[in-house]
Amino acid sequence: MTTISASKARTQETQAAVPEHTGLLEYVFTGSTLRRSLTIAAVVGCVLSITNQYDVLARGEFNARLWTKLFLNFLIPFTVASVSAAANRRR
Repeated sequence: MTTISASKARTQETQAAVPEHTGLLEYVFTGSTLRRSLTIAAVVGCVLSITNQYDVLARGEFNARLWTKLFLNFLIPFTVASVSAAANRRR
């Protein structure tokens, strides 16, 4: 099975496991969708945090402003992945 067809099969299994009448938030927070969004957020958030805040992290200057930026570095990719999954579900 090719990578693309395996990915399509997993997507179809996920969609089959979640009833069509399920609300968008409920769908976003189901096991496989949530796991995928969290994985994407973790990877992208780490890359963004290291890329954009390395100098501050290396100096150890932790303050509320830095924590806010770090939080957003993870929240935004999670939101994008979740919205993309929800939009994909409607196709």
